[in-house]
Amino acid sequence: KPSEPLSWIARGLCRGELGRTTMASQDFAYASELFRQQGDLSKSEQLIKASQLAIAPKEHPREKNNGFGSSFLSGVLSTAYALAPLALRAFSPLAP
Repeated sequence: KPSEPLSWIARGLCRGELGRTTMASQDFAYASELFRQQGDLSKSEQLIKASQLAIAPKEHPREKNNGFGSSFLSGVLSTAYALAPLALRAFSPLAP
């Protein structure tokens, strides 16, 4: 459903898992815009941050120049932590 922000979030998470971080970032940014259009500025701001985290280079003291895999996993985890509260709020009305 193209007008549903959660569809774009899900696609962004999938793309992030596949290593397509630029595309994931674009999906999060588009979901942010949809939330902004709906008047939900809090979720919009959270997704802008997630969009930036998805493509931000990560550097850890023990992992300097240790390959893309570790950096990407760290980025995915950061993004997942940023989106977890959003997903919980979005699906909480569905829970019994």
